Amino acid sequence: MNRLKKSTILFLMSAFSIAMVSCAGNKEVSEKSNSKEKGVFVRGVDSRQDETYSVIKGSVKRLHSIMCGKFVQYNTALDPEGKKYSTWLINEGQDSVVVYHLPVGNPNKEGYWMYNCQVMTSLPNKPLHATFSKLVEINRDTIQAVYYDLPEDFEASLEDMLSSPKKAFESVNLLELKESEGAEVVYVRESPIHYKGETRWFADERETNEGGFVATYFLVRPQMMVFGSNVYNKDKEYLGQTQGERLKKDAMINPSYLR
Repeated sequence: MNRLKKSTILFLMSAFSIAMVSCAGNKEVSEKSNSKEKGVFVRGVDSRQDETYSVIKGSVKRLHSIMCGKFVQYNTALDPEGKKYSTWLINEGQDSVVVYHLPVGNPNKEGYWMYNCQVMTSLPNKPLHATFSKLVEINRDTIQAVYYDLPEDFEASLEDMLSSPKKAFESVNLLELKESEGAEVVYVRESPIHYKGETRWFADERETNEGGFVATYFLVRPQMMVFGSNVYNKDKEYLGQTQGERLKKDAMINPSYLR
């Protein structure tokens, strides 16, 4: 299961860059959000409503918009049925964990990219993990997320990204980034605003499923993203899935700010 957790962290931090392009930047979304905020994020119920994203045309653009934003990580360890969940606290309960998926680049030139990072609240400029990712359309109902390593000379802090995004990412050539080995998620559209993704399969290290496999799954919704594990036996038959951890959306990218 260590490999599973590494795969999960890779996606979340490695794997969901603010530039002068909008993650949800179109007229419909801008009007729907009705935000007067001047900052990067829009908070409140609109940022999690289905209607905010259902008006976005194009599967890749819509998925990109749903995934972008600020998320607070929750766990369901004390509630296997997943009906209740609590903020994930680490560092002896001193810190909660926040995940940022921030749009970067010009989608008309480079496609739909994100900078993804996971941070502790007390150390926002020292991410637990960070990466770039790109969403690529395979067909109308299938989208692949491919992950890329950060350039060795990339030094922008989260504060820089949120206060001066264009400057923070001006040195990054997205088309020359090195692809992370074995890091990709394939998403299938379940509905116009619901997507389900899965990573590559890894050997299941538990004795109870000897010779079997596990893969990290992701459920993407406007309200939150959920990740857990799909389990398969040695004959590659599906056995079920674990109850997933939650990334509850705290804020979406402000369309007016990024326009």
